[in-house]
Amino acid sequence: MVYGGNRVSVRGRSRCRRDAAAHYSRSRWSLVRRPRQRFVRVVQRRAATTRCWDIDWKPERLSASFHGRDLFAPVAAMLARGESPPGRPRKDDTHRRADWPDDLCAVVYIDHFGNAMTGLRALMLPCAARLVAVGRVLEPARTFSDRPPGTAFWYENSNGLVEIAVNQGRADHELGLTIGIPIEIVPCE
Repeated sequence: MVYGGNRVSVRGRSRCRRDAAAHYSRSRWSLVRRPRQRFVRVVQRRAATTRCWDIDWKPERLSASFHGRDLFAPVAAMLARGESPPGRPRKDDTHRRADWPDDLCAVVYIDHFGNAMTGLRALMLPCAARLVAVGRVLEPARTFSDRPPGTAFWYENSNGLVEIAVNQGRADHELGLTIGIPIEIVPCE
């Protein structure tokens, strides 16, 4: 969202959570549901300076499951109008981990469809890069329909991360993927 020259990014999930944070870096606001998330740490490591606030504002009615609507959207509107974040400033370097890698060559999450999200940023890979997971070579695809049914592949998900999937199948079952399984990058020929 762009309003009055401010870019506002709202991130979060609808599960009940009491803590939230606003983060400002490179002229961009981000709202995050869990202030200690890896997202904040990566942004902080890449930015020269950052500012972060713990959000303590609550609407009159805060549902147990619609924090995006009830909490994040109103706070994003405040930030877009140029208002200060409604909360307490957090020390800029509280959770910096300069020695942590930006990318993790492993499966970090498996969704309820059986797709395996990795800790690799897709933009760091050549578009024709192949990956190896549990001995299987995976070709890239832009969409699921780019591969025949039953074919395993990797693609860039909506978070910009490499995700392993099987068209009309479950990558976790068909490839034997679990959280922590390492992923190898095959150099382009």
